[in-house]
Amino acid sequence: PGAPSCVGVDLSPHMVAVGRALLDREEGASDPRLKLALGDAARLGDVPDGSVDLVSLCLVLHELPGSATDDILSEAARALKPGGHLAIFEMDPASPGFLRARSNPWVFAALRSTEPYLDDYFWDVAPLLRCRLQERGLEVLGKRLIESNKHQVVVARRV
Repeated sequence: PGAPSCVGVDLSPHMVAVGRALLDREEGASDPRLKLALGDAARLGDVPDGSVDLVSLCLVLHELPGSATDDILSEAARALKPGGHLAIFEMDPASPGFLRARSNPWVFAALRSTEPYLDDYFWDVAPLLRCRLQERGLEVLGKRLIESNKHQVVVARRV
């Protein structure tokens, strides 16, 4: 509530429109500190280096090839102030819920049919997320399984 500004960025014009529609339903819709922008999270050109307190990625990484994830993590690290935080809410392939889904070939095939980069995420990105963050000067403070039993929150700090 005390933040001087909050900017949401999405590559999808549809998702920006959905965000605006949801924001219009809320009491704070007229808050001039809130902005939704169409843009690439891997190229936040107008955001100065080391100027952001918090970067939040919500259900983004499993939608991308590993190289795009690396680009976004690098850009987040660049934008964060020293001591700033990165919060990632994402699928947890090691969670009990996804272990059950992966053990059923029919269920997992259905899930994979709607998520073209799921294999990249499950077998390359998620298992190495801590290393990917550390390579960018981000110290992982913790990881927590969420009540869905399939998702995790990872919090890291720029050192």
